Amino acid sequence: MENKVRVFSYEDVVQRQQPLLMLAPGIYEKQGGMFSYTKLWLSEIRKYVRSSSLLMDKRFKEDLSDNRILYKSISSEVKWKGLLISSVSVFLPVFLVKWMFADYREVVQKFSQIHILTSFIFAYPLIRSLLAFNDKITLVYTLHDPVPHEEKRGGIAKRIKKRYLEKIYRLSRRNPNFFLHLHSEALLSDCRDIAGKVIIHPHPLPERLVTARKDNFHGVVFGFLGRMESYKGLDILLSAFEKIAENSDILVPIKIRLAGSGDLSVEAWEKLPFEVEIHNRRVSELEFHTFMAGLDCLLLPYRKATQSGVGYLALSYEIPIIATDTGGLPDIVQQSRDTRSALIPPNDSEALKEAILKFIQKDIKRG
Repeated sequence: MENKVRVFSYEDVVQRQQPLLMLAPGIYEKQGGMFSYTKLWLSEIRKYVRSSSLLMDKRFKEDLSDNRILYKSISSEVKWKGLLISSVSVFLPVFLVKWMFADYREVVQKFSQIHILTSFIFAYPLIRSLLAFNDKITLVYTLHDPVPHEEKRGGIAKRIKKRYLEKIYRLSRRNPNFFLHLHSEALLSDCRDIAGKVIIHPHPLPERLVTARKDNFHGVVFGFLGRMESYKGLDILLSAFEKIAENSDILVPIKIRLAGSGDLSVEAWEKLPFEVEIHNRRVSELEFHTFMAGLDCLLLPYRKATQSGVGYLALSYEIPIIATDTGGLPDIVQQSRDTRSALIPPNDSEALKEAILKFIQKDIKRG
């Protein structure tokens, strides 16, 4: 029998009068994209429930009072323990998994609604434990990647992630109280035949932390911000700018800003005949906002994508976006109020080059 996904809104699932817990395990520092994203979602959820709390560590010694962000640092020993539990729990009976996650038993006694935000690999055994502790609890799990990015994990970790995703999808069909959450209806194409109950709720727009542009460059500033991973197409972006460098008809100076940690061919970028600003490191939240506020255009040349927090931040700052037509990126571009925003095919440096040149032409006319 063919599976048919059932789509819900956030209001359909959560009960306004019941307190809700935002659970975000696997976040170890009070900075970075995932921490900011979690705070943002806590603010969004407070539009739908009267009271909510955030818990970012399973060792919850603090009082779980209303509207508090609870945080406790986790040692590297605990990180490795969590990874070990993740790798074996898929093969274990329920009572052993419940024993491993016994610290969470108290959570399900205090909350009847829990929304889990984590990209950490032990999401499935945690979900399994919470539902075992309380079969009446309403549980929502944000699924960032309906299909795992092939480049992000390797070996055993990739196989575990794939196995867990299969079980999570099955659980969303079987358990009446478990819902998946996707940021965009476009992402249903990746899981329409295997998911059960899905909440579609868009990524909330981040609050601006920088009020004014802090870049005195007199030209066009293009930027790529975020973790530098192969699936994000930085090599395609480099190729596009190398082709642009061969064009002698460019009438304005170009600046390229790259900010984020990961693998980057710095020498290749510095060979370009443009001003290139590179911050190949993990940047603070305030820096990230400052860099974004100084852009004329954000470039998202992803090979494959589900959603992009960087893209939504650009929307918040009203920065036009050139992105590839993949995953949830079209939804982001469609939300842009700037007519210079554009979608291009993925894996196409020539199309990216043309989109950038067209942006420059439109920018000159605006000026």
